[in-house]
Amino acid sequence: MVEVEGYLVLEELYYLTTEDAHIWAKVEDGKVRSGVDDFGQRQMGEVVYVELPSVGDKVEYNKPYGTIESGKATKDLYSPVSGTITEINSKLDDEPKLVNDDPYGEGWIVLIEPSNLDADLKNLLHGDAAVKWMREEAEKAK
Repeated sequence: MVEVEGYLVLEELYYLTTEDAHIWAKVEDGKVRSGVDDFGQRQMGEVVYVELPSVGDKVEYNKPYGTIESGKATKDLYSPVSGTITEINSKLDDEPKLVNDDPYGEGWIVLIEPSNLDADLKNLLHGDAAVKWMREEAEKAK
């Protein structure tokens, strides 16, 4: 884990960096768990609602599948990979603030069965490239 200008970056994760997406992805036993990264959740402010997809929904790389809402804004949630939703974090229905409190843990949003994992991962930032990107994002946010 690296701290960049006060934002946590987990180098083992992958990051979707297109649009205004600040989405992380973690490969677990061939599936991809995903949520909003530390920078994204802090820029949103306190999350008050997360519109979750349904299990079985198809998602596409870099396409919206739901929304996240705070007192400041409503933003789209983008999928880091193409595939099928196999699990949603239903805790977010009652506790949307988990996205703020633990963005890389209890605040995860969806679990996806990827259909094109290797190709999609090549489009995401990882390791040192993710840290460099976060430095650029933090600088723009100042």
